[in-house]
Amino acid sequence: MSEFKDDENRRVDASIGELRPSIYAVIESPADFAALRQQWARHAAVPVIAENRDEGIDHSWADLDVRTMLRGEQSEGRFAAYSVVLAPGVGLPAHYYEDTHTYLVVADGEVELGVGNVVDSVGKHSLGFVPPRTRQSFRNTSERPVELVIVHSPAGAERAFEAAHDHWTETGEQDESSYHAILSRFGVRFDDTLLENDGKTNYELPPVEFEFTGHGDLERLREKFLELPVLPRLVRTTPDEYDSSLTGATRRKQLLNGDTSGGNAMLNLVSGPPGLGAPPHHQPTEEEFFFITGGQLELTCATETNALTPGAFAFCPRNCTHGFNNKSDAEAQFVTLNSPAGHERTMAEVHRMRAQGATKEALHDLSVAGGFVFHSIEALG
Repeated sequence: MSEFKDDENRRVDASIGELRPSIYAVIESPADFAALRQQWARHAAVPVIAENRDEGIDHSWADLDVRTMLRGEQSEGRFAAYSVVLAPGVGLPAHYYEDTHTYLVVADGEVELGVGNVVDSVGKHSLGFVPPRTRQSFRNTSERPVELVIVHSPAGAERAFEAAHDHWTETGEQDESSYHAILSRFGVRFDDTLLENDGKTNYELPPVEFEFTGHGDLERLREKFLELPVLPRLVRTTPDEYDSSLTGATRRKQLLNGDTSGGNAMLNLVSGPPGLGAPPHHQPTEEEFFFITGGQLELTCATETNALTPGAFAFCPRNCTHGFNNKSDAEAQFVTLNSPAGHERTMAEVHRMRAQGATKEALHDLSVAGGFVFHSIEALG
């Protein structure tokens, strides 16, 4: 049986669990941020698995319960990720980031979410995609706690949250304006002024016309995505869209793709019965996140395989082995985030070719050209 691994894949896998101390930096200006990000970029990303939010760094302040699950030191500066729990009545008012994309997924509960000029009460597995210089807000208007999963790209906001947390532990101050002033040093702006991008939430563009046939096409597709405007999105998800027990079959909802994110990312909600799985593979040109939201999923990330339950998190950087299997006797639910986008087009073509009886060798060649390498050709049967 052929095994499609390479030295870079093995190197990244071996780095899981590698400690990454925080790089000292005083952030007072955009130039300070740029210098820190340059330092991050000199350290290759490492795989990260956390079985629950308690493994994150406590960056809470005032009434916000924040755990930082991924830092710039671990992601080559490309991402930071958080679990945020909101008690009833808690949230953040309208604000925006100068240079950061925000991906916000409701992991549990119902929250009032604002993206651009659209504000809606949305439930579990709903998505807010907020490009730079676009307003966002969230508040728990329900009677029970809400958990949000937030990813920022590039990293950096975790330093703002750390500074707010330090102020909180030193003073115990409750005044929101004090924390807004702290966050503003890191490019977070609390402002109700309507921004140019705010009125474009959920604006629909025709998908990029592109025929995926082989080597070099993924790069060309991503170049076409980059020509698109990056528009905000607020995607509501209802329980019947992800409850696979209604059909007994795997259900997938694409929350975001390259056509709707300007190529920045794709997000999929996956829900499936026992037996749902994807064999080990790696992606040389993109990262992938996993957020477990229901049931139990056996997830491989690098050299570790863990049975993960809701609240668990995994970050698989470029060239990191990953795969999953629902070995339980119940439905499993999880959200994946891939960045940059593009291989969703490859997957669609692979499924089409498989249905037409293509050989395993042909499917392997197309998948490699499309950005993902399965470690066994038998996986493509």
